[in-house]
Amino acid sequence: MRRHLTTIRLARFLPLLLVLRRSPCWDRVRLDLWRASQWGAAHRSSGELTTLQALSVLDGRPVRSVVLSRLARAGGRFGMMTTVLKRLSPGEPTLEISCDAGPGLRIAHGYGTLVHAASIGARCSIYQGVTLGHTDWGAPVIGDRVRIYANAQVLGPVTIGDDAVIAAGAVVLSDVPAGMMAAGVPARVVKPATPPRHE
Repeated sequence: MRRHLTTIRLARFLPLLLVLRRSPCWDRVRLDLWRASQWGAAHRSSGELTTLQALSVLDGRPVRSVVLSRLARAGGRFGMMTTVLKRLSPGEPTLEISCDAGPGLRIAHGYGTLVHAASIGARCSIYQGVTLGHTDWGAPVIGDRVRIYANAQVLGPVTIGDDAVIAAGAVVLSDVPAGMMAAGVPARVVKPATPPRHE
C-alpha cells in the first residue's frame, strides 16, 4: 500500500519526464538524472534508469531546476512548455541557473545558489550557497568534473581547470589549475585535489 501511494505521488512528475524524453536536451538530462540517483545510493549501477527511478530523482527540487533550465534553453515549443511545467513541478526557488552546462550537472541542496558562468563542463558538482558570478569583465569558465563546495564564490573571468576543487567558503578571483584545490579568502591553490569518493 505504501509503495502504491509513493508511485501515485511521483506520478505528478510524469508530464515533465515525458517532455524531457522528447526534447533535444534528453542526452544531457539523462546523465543529470543518473548522477543525482547515484548520490548516496547504496547500490550503484551504470545502467539506464527505469521510469519509476527517474520520477523518484525528479522529486528533488534542485534536480528539477537543472532539467527545467535545460528545457528552457531548448527553445521553440519546449521553451513554451517550460512555463507550464514550472507551475506543475517547480524547482528550488532559491536556485538560479542562467547558463548552459555540460551533461551530468549535480547540484546538491541548491539553497541560495546562483549559477551565472560563461560555461560549465561535464559532470560538475555544485553545493548550496555557491555563487558563480560575472563582473564587468566577464564570467567564470568551469572545466569538467569540477567540485565547488558550500558557500564558495567564483567571481569574474576566471578559469577553473578540469578536476579542480573549490573548498567551502573560498572566494576565487584568479584561475585555478586543473587537478588542484583552492581555499581561503581570497582563494589560493593549496594542494592537489583528491578524487571524489563516488561518481
